[in-house]
Amino acid sequence: MGMEKNLVIADEKPSEYLYPPELINRLDFSKSPATFKPSISAAHPGEEWMVVRPLQRADYEKGFLQLLEDQ
Repeated sequence: MGMEKNLVIADEKPSEYLYPPELINRLDFSKSPATFKPSISAAHPGEEWMVVRPLQRADYEKGFLQLLEDQ
């Protein structure tokens, strides 16, 4: 579960991560002011379909960065 999932969309080349995936694995989700029951981590973000991964260069073209804008 988590980042070890290999997400490949048809006819799409893998994209370069903007930072090492290991940084996400070091995050301590228990320090978040939010409460998660059951607890979550980058490797186990909750639902089976959920994935936590670093941003990729191709995310810009897909519009993912617009989701992160502060509005």
